[in-house]
Amino acid sequence: MNSGTSPAMQAERSSRTAVVMEHNMEAFARGDLDAVVADYADDAVVVNDLFGIARGRSEILALFEKLLSEVFPPDRVTVEHIAQVITGGIAFYTWRANNVTFGTDTFVVEDGKIVLQTFAAQFIDAEEEK
Repeated sequence: MNSGTSPAMQAERSSRTAVVMEHNMEAFARGDLDAVVADYADDAVVVNDLFGIARGRSEILALFEKLLSEVFPPDRVTVEHIAQVITGGIAFYTWRANNVTFGTDTFVVEDGKIVLQTFAAQFIDAEEEK
């Protein structure tokens, strides 16, 4: 963290991060993976507890294709955001879905692109749903 950043510069960076994140979340909700991946830097990294690490846009696209087809199909799963915190180039979200009791994502945004994302989720056991 750069303690030398003025409050005005921090607020401006937070605002730019919020714009990137709003676009990314809306695109994901629509299932528009080309728009989702366009928000990532060419050398971005996504670390997750389901499928490991994805590096670069092509691996990130493959990860999201797998997530939408196997884990979060838009026609069957609804995601609800619980909380959002954005400070500077960092965005932190908590969320739940009808197949997830608790999920969390953290994003690092630089120069208008996501350079790092981590996410983890606690899934509802299929036996619990019965």
